[in-house]
Amino acid sequence: MDKEEKVILEYKAHGWKDGERIAAFSSSEIITVALAVDRYDLLPAIWSDPLEAYRSRLDDRQRAIVDSYRGW
Repeated sequence: MDKEEKVILEYKAHGWKDGERIAAFSSSEIITVALAVDRYDLLPAIWSDPLEAYRSRLDDRQRAIVDSYRGW
């Protein structure tokens, strides 16, 4: 299981209010988690457009994670 998926499952099970849990992640990892759990407020300011972040910053593996959790 990938680092992003572990955090996504933790969020779904217990929730958390802010992005402290993912603060040390890379920008693409943060974007993956934020999009997967529908928390656009966690997107880095430079990548505040969810669609642009999805297309430009995520690799195929990360897009597959987001797609899976969002049902896309």
